Amino acid sequence: MASSPPLGVYIHIPYCRRICRYCDFVHEPCPASVPHDFIDSLVHEIMTSSSGGVVDSVFLGGGTPSLLTAKDLQFIVGALHKKYDIQSPEFTLEANPDDVTTEKLNYWQEYGINRISLGVQSFSDDTLRFLGRRHTAKTALDAAAKIAETFENWNLDLIYGAPPLSSWKKTLAAALSFDPPHIAAYALGYVPGTELGDCGLKPYADLTVLRQYRRAEEMLSAYNHYEISNFAKKGKESRHNLKYWRNEEHDAYGPGAYSLRGNRRQCNIPFVESYIVDPLYKAEDQILSPLQLKLETMIQHMRLKEGITEAYYYNRFQENIADQFGSILNRLIADGLVHHKNNTYFPTRKGFYFNDTLGLQLVSRFENIIDV
Repeated sequence: MASSPPLGVYIHIPYCRRICRYCDFVHEPCPASVPHDFIDSLVHEIMTSSSGGVVDSVFLGGGTPSLLTAKDLQFIVGALHKKYDIQSPEFTLEANPDDVTTEKLNYWQEYGINRISLGVQSFSDDTLRFLGRRHTAKTALDAAAKIAETFENWNLDLIYGAPPLSSWKKTLAAALSFDPPHIAAYALGYVPGTELGDCGLKPYADLTVLRQYRRAEEMLSAYNHYEISNFAKKGKESRHNLKYWRNEEHDAYGPGAYSLRGNRRQCNIPFVESYIVDPLYKAEDQILSPLQLKLETMIQHMRLKEGITEAYYYNRFQENIADQFGSILNRLIADGLVHHKNNTYFPTRKGFYFNDTLGLQLVSRFENIIDV
């Protein structure tokens, strides 16, 4: 086996001042600050359950990590440095626009955060109201300007497929006016259990949503469209998220957070109050079969423009990719979903558009062999 690349560490901060209508992440209403007992439990989990290792990416996600105070960050970052060998990290914090203040910009940098993922979602007030966001378009514009002045590496999170459809082109134009190094554009989901998913509204037709996706491709053509929903300038791809898309090892802390070490996947309990009581309890603790790990690795790599090389697969699994996946890859090539060139399998443009279909075909080939 080849030596493992450095770990990524994800930390989930579930608290939000307002729950967005579309959000299906683990979250908890939080009108003021993040509770001290949550921070205590989070630090206890890091200090107790971490097995350490070299880390080159840390991601504070949520929820709303920008609610964290300087003292909160001091405790969290201090625990991470005690447990890990953190080397030249990409250190990302997700921020809401109305949390971007001069004070926070200063202490984010003080505690080593060098990349901000700004969740504007839209620069249209009408769209923001539909999504249930608490900030306005002006707040989003002001926050993006402050982040652009302060951070060399940052991301804008955007959502398409939300009314009014005419706002999408304007949102993309506004985003580009800040020349961000990275833009993530996600289709709006109507997930059961969320306000949008349960309110009876129907999403736009797939073709309509696809047109908005293609609009993003056109307007962001100067960027490297390196993953289905992600666009980056050269060298500004998300180091942390690439670990997920390559199915590489990562540790994760906080309620509902998933980790992967070797072939062992664990998931923390997703209920915030229960997590505070026992942050070491695992809702899932699964040993993946060799085939399951290979299959999940293939599915994840097919989200990336780079795909997967035959050499990478062999170095990781000590077998040829065609031995396990040759027949299904040939079918995907025949269907126009995958290319094979220079000893690399990678998704076509059609494979990007219909990536769920591509993934389902990979799964269907093995569903009678493993529990999927």
